[in-house]
Amino acid sequence: MSISYEDLSLEVASRLRINSTDRDRFKVQDSLNHAQRFLINSLDKKYLNNAIRTIKGKLLKGEPAYQLPTDFVRHIAIWISYTAAITAATPGKPATVVGEDEIDINNRNKPATTTYPQISYGAENGFELRPIPSADQTNGWRMRYIYLLPDINSSQNCMLKDNLKNLLVLYASSLSAMVDGYSEKMAAGYLAEFNEELKLFLPKEES
Repeated sequence: MSISYEDLSLEVASRLRINSTDRDRFKVQDSLNHAQRFLINSLDKKYLNNAIRTIKGKLLKGEPAYQLPTDFVRHIAIWISYTAAITAATPGKPATVVGEDEIDINNRNKPATTTYPQISYGAENGFELRPIPSADQTNGWRMRYIYLLPDINSSQNCMLKDNLKNLLVLYASSLSAMVDGYSEKMAAGYLAEFNEELKLFLPKEES
């Protein structure tokens, strides 16, 4: 399932009480993409099934740092296998995410082992791994992550689930209402509506 750009943008235009020909003037497309990125960064993964990807990568002997995919947004899980390629039969060991200071090889409080590997996202555009591999291993790591969906436009529908449509429209309406000072009242009103609806998607302690 996907949500068409035309449906989303026309609904934003309707909420702003503008003509469909004014959508460019009020940066409706930019607002929808800003709203999409906000939701991808904010919502629990259970609402983002269409934005989850799993990849595998090679471990390199003596190499502690590995590049993240270019579309990486948020970590879900990562598994490491030092001695065999990761498959359904050999899934590897789940790695614990620790802070940049905790990944230090001399950290004695939380030592990493091949059974209990650790990663840190302190590396530039990547992650650091401990223990450092002592041998190359094809498909030695497997990562599941939330990825950045393609921008919404006239030839690319929104790939988020249909139940997020109202959140997209409300947030985008709030942003577009602020363009050129069009209506601060509308912007505030739609943002308030967005925050109320967002509570339905947050754990009780967060909402």
